[in-house]
Amino acid sequence: MTQPIGIQLRAIRLQLRLSQQAIADTVGVTQTSISSWECGTKSPSFRDAHTWARTLQHRLVVIGDKALIGDLVDLMPNIATFRQGQGATQHDLARAMWRSRRAVSNTELRIQAGDGVRLATVQAYLSGLDCSVGVIPAGYVEPRPVSSAKSATEVTCDSCGLLASHKGRGLCDPCHRWHSKTGTLSRFPLLHTWIETRDRVREYAELRRQGLSRREIAAQLGVTLRSVERYAAAVRAAEAAATTDQTEPRSEAA
Repeated sequence: MTQPIGIQLRAIRLQLRLSQQAIADTVGVTQTSISSWECGTKSPSFRDAHTWARTLQHRLVVIGDKALIGDLVDLMPNIATFRQGQGATQHDLARAMWRSRRAVSNTELRIQAGDGVRLATVQAYLSGLDCSVGVIPAGYVEPRPVSSAKSATEVTCDSCGLLASHKGRGLCDPCHRWHSKTGTLSRFPLLHTWIETRDRVREYAELRRQGLSRREIAAQLGVTLRSVERYAAAVRAAEAAATTDQTEPRSEAA
């Protein structure tokens, strides 16, 4: 069972030898608030919890079935789609949470908006889906088995948050089929139609040549890591196409 967020972040703070007041100054709250959050007597807002974790060089993530699903900040805007991907309806979740369907619907809207929603509210919602919120180091990357047939367009799915190949819309195959069936595929624009994507890809390639990590590039460009992954996928696809173009004339000459 995952330890409460407050206990985890308190242990991290002690390891870093930081005072509650130092954390409070960064988050923009009082030392009493940090103390109550660590003890679990009060729950911070999601925004404060996110800043709290980042101050300690960690990030909030969603964990399901003992596996990392993705960053909480990325999942929240698509929380309803995530629920559907878990095969649960609002009625199913209402029964699991002992709430009304209307209460679940209102909770989803608050989570999607992000502002003002309490972390405890998000945790209660996710627990109804057999998921929990945890903390991991900011630079942690989940290890994946190496495949010889790795796709050149592998990105984090915009719908479920899992790393998989996509069909030009940033969606994995199951989510692509689901959104196509429900008529919501248009919510996820084609990668090549995104505004300024070409310029962003060029900026990404230049920063990558300078030796910057993806997280540093995301901070430099002011975008999310998922966007950086898409830029990287576009660069790989362009390099693969260039390689193909170079080899075809040789085969014709032969």
